[in-house]
Formats: sequence, structure tokens, C-alpha cells
Amino acid sequence: MPRRRAQAEFARRAQERASLRPAHRAHVATAALGAACFALEDAFPTLPFIHTTWHLLSAVGVAATGALVADCEAYPRKQG
Repeated sequence: MPRRRAQAEFARRAQERASLRPAHRAHVATAALGAACFALEDAFPTLPFIHTTWHLLSAVGVAATGALVADCEAYPRKQG
């Protein structure tokens, strides 16, 4: 059985469990804002604090995946 990608697994589990939805929303929002900051930095390289903001958003997005790890440990999937 092929392994699932973390993003797809996070979305699927968030649909199943309401307790994961806030963390998933935060993860998706910070990913979208981070992508916008990445594009802004390319378009306006002298704009202050964009790179810093991108790093902060990335940190929040990665931290939100802790909820997925906790859910996977609490509710392991059956293999096979």
C-alpha cells in the first residue's frame, strides 16, 4: 500500500475529526500567506521584513503539523 503524503493525510483526518480542523486551517492559511510572501520577495526585493515574515509563517505552519502527529499516534491506521 503506498504511503500517503502528509498534506493529504492532514486534510483527510481534519475532515474526519473536528479537533484537527483549527490546526489544519492554521496550516493552510500560513502556507498560503507564506507563498504570497515568497512571491512578494521576488517582486519587491527591497521590501523590509518580508523574508522574516515568510520564516515566521513557515514556523507556525510546521508547528501546526504537531496536531497531525498527535492524532496519528492516538488513532493509528490499520495496515492492509
